[in-house]
Amino acid sequence: MNSSTQETGAHAHQVAEAVPAATPMIDVMIDTETLGTVPGSAILSVGAVMFGPAGLGAEFYAPVLLASCTDAGLVIDPVTVAWWMKQGDEARAAAFRSDAAPLRVVLKDFSDWFLEQRARKPWCHGATFDVPVMEAAYRACGMAPPWDFWNVRDTRTLYDLAGLKVDRSEGTHHNALDDAIAQAKAAAQAMRVLRARGDASTMTPELLTEIALAFCEEAEADAEIRAGGPGRLLAFDYFKRGWLGNGGAVNARLAGEGAAA
Repeated sequence: MNSSTQETGAHAHQVAEAVPAATPMIDVMIDTETLGTVPGSAILSVGAVMFGPAGLGAEFYAPVLLASCTDAGLVIDPVTVAWWMKQGDEARAAAFRSDAAPLRVVLKDFSDWFLEQRARKPWCHGATFDVPVMEAAYRACGMAPPWDFWNVRDTRTLYDLAGLKVDRSEGTHHNALDDAIAQAKAAAQAMRVLRARGDASTMTPELLTEIALAFCEEAEADAEIRAGGPGRLLAFDYFKRGWLGNGGAVNARLAGEGAAA
C-alpha cells in the first residue's frame, strides 16, 4: 500500500444505520487490540459502536499500521506478542491486517466519527484499559481525544450493578469491533435493567397492584392464582420478563408498603 492510499484512511471505518431511539445516542463503546497490557502499548486495531437503552447504532473499525505505533513511541510487549500467537486464526487475521492505516490517520478518523455521531460518553471494559490506551496514543501523536475526561465510563461497574455478564458467543473474541458490540449489548441491557429498577421503586402500591391484576388477566390466571396475591404474581412477571432483573426487589417493595394481597 503506498503512502497516499494510507493517508486517506477512507477504508478505516464503516457506519451502520442507527437504531431508532426516543433520545439520541451519546454513549460509545470502545475496544482496542494491542501489543501490550498498559497505556502506551502499540495498538493493532480500534473498534467502537454507539449504543443506548434502545440498542446499538453506528459502528467504527480500523486496523492500525504497527510501524506507525512504534514510530510514535508506543511499545511492544514480547509476552503479549506470544499471547497473540496462541489466539485463533480469525482473531489474529483481524488484528494483523495488510490494509492497516497509520496511527495518526486512524485517530483522526475516529475523532471525526465520534464528533459526527455527537457522542459524549466513551465506555470501555474496565476503567484502566481501552480509553487510557487511546488517550496515550493521542498524546504520543500530539493530538487530543475527542471526549472530556469526566465523561469516561466503565462497563464493569455497570454490569455489577445490573447483575449481568458479557455474552461473547457471537462474533470473534479479540476482534475489536466484535468485542465492542458484545460489550455494548450487555451495557444496553444493563441500562434497561437499572432504568426498570428505578421505575419500579417510584411506583405507588396502588399502581403496582393494578399492574399485577392486569398481568393476571393477560395470563388468564385461575382463581387459585388470583387468590395467591397479585403482588406475588407481579414480582414473578417482572423477573420473568426481564424488566427488572431482580424480582426480589419488587417483592421487598410490595412487602414494605403492603401492596400485596
